[in-house]
Parts: sequence; structure tokens; C-alpha cells
Amino acid sequence: MKIGLEAAMRRSDKEITEFAEKLKVLDRCDVIRLGMVDDGKAYVVPVNFGYNVENGQISIYFHCAGEGRKVDVLAKNPNVFFEADYNFDVVKGETACRWTARYASVMGEAVAGQLMSEEEKIAAFRIIMKKYGYEGEPHFDSAALARTHLYRLTVTDITAKKSKM
Repeated sequence: MKIGLEAAMRRSDKEITEFAEKLKVLDRCDVIRLGMVDDGKAYVVPVNFGYNVENGQISIYFHCAGEGRKVDVLAKNPNVFFEADYNFDVVKGETACRWTARYASVMGEAVAGQLMSEEEKIAAFRIIMKKYGYEGEPHFDSAALARTHLYRLTVTDITAKKSKM
């Protein structure tokens, strides 16, 4: 039996329930970590990303080389788990049990799909570049686009939490 992410949240006092607030956390994150299963073994890799929301559906985009372990794993199993966080800060306490951390994080489940057309790839790259502050209209080389894999993660579940900052 699958337990949804919402049901698994132990610290409800830290849970972010508002959709817009979850997106604000995602906005502040620099990378996401993709969790995949490679022949029964866990495989996690950090990637740069961008995202957009259409009709309440979050799509996360990332790019990579046209070959390698990530590409091979996604071809076999497109189901992924993702996590991103920011502002991690250790707070020291008087005893070991009083140590804690401040942070904000998002995590969720998604299905990865490779973008195939040059038009889709350019749109995804624009989303990614905008996230990292690129202004203007970027030029893309068709040969480079053909060698680059871009993926859309269609988010099926997302949770977020934040400690007292």
C-alpha cells in the first residue's frame, strides 16, 4: 500500500500547505536532487533546473548530456523522487538533544519525459536560464541542442516544510 507524501509528514508544525508557498521555496533552491532506481539500487544526482506552472500542474525542467547513467536509468524507469532545500543552518544547543537546524525544503514525486523537438528544448532552456537570472533572448545552436537531452518532470506529488527561520 502506498502512503502519500502528505500522510507521511511527521512534523506537521513545519509543513507548508499552501501551493504558492511551496513554489516560493522552490524559487529559492539552487539545485534539485533526483532520486532514481537503477537495477534495484538507489541513485541520486543533483541537477540545475527551472520550472513552470500551468493550470496548477508543476513541470520541472533539467538538461544533461545525451549519454550516461542518468539517461540510461530514466529510459528504464521514468519515475523519480526529487528534493531541494535552501538556507540550511545548524543551531547549536546546550546539549546534543537541543541541537537543531533551520531550513526550508520541497520534495515530491514526478514522472520524467524527454523533450524531443527543438522548440520544446528551447522553451525548457529559457525556463532554466530565467531561473538563474539570464535576461534577454538567448541564442541556441541547433547542433548543441541536438546533442543535449532535456527532460520535463511532471510533478505528481509535492510537499514542503520550513523550520523557524
